[in-house]
Amino acid sequence: MNATSQHASPPREAGAALCPCCRRPMPEPPHGIVLNPVHQTVIYRGRSVRLRRTVFEMFVLLHARIGRPVGAGALYDHLYGLRPDCDQPGEDIVKVHTYHLRRALEPLGLTITTIYGGTLVLERPEAES
Repeated sequence: MNATSQHASPPREAGAALCPCCRRPMPEPPHGIVLNPVHQTVIYRGRSVRLRRTVFEMFVLLHARIGRPVGAGALYDHLYGLRPDCDQPGEDIVKVHTYHLRRALEPLGLTITTIYGGTLVLERPEAES
């Protein structure tokens, strides 16, 4: 056995992302949506968008419950629940963040639907044909 075969990287699948630590292929993320919390980016089908911190945190919650409704109150608590009362914005701020999130996700083809009373659903992406 030669020295190079001991440290050879594992075989790489075509197009698979590599783990930055071990350089092994990473598993395909659910629904093909990749979140990068360090850079606050959403990557889908080779395209990426960078979001503001609060809008990214809102997307994280919607992504965790993809296809299921998330109430405006739950989103507000997720974003501002730990702040002191004097530092919390009005509840309409969720509508503002929703507007910005929808506009940012539009180029990726991801959709957020309002179903009733401010309840939001991140729609499951359609499977590629």
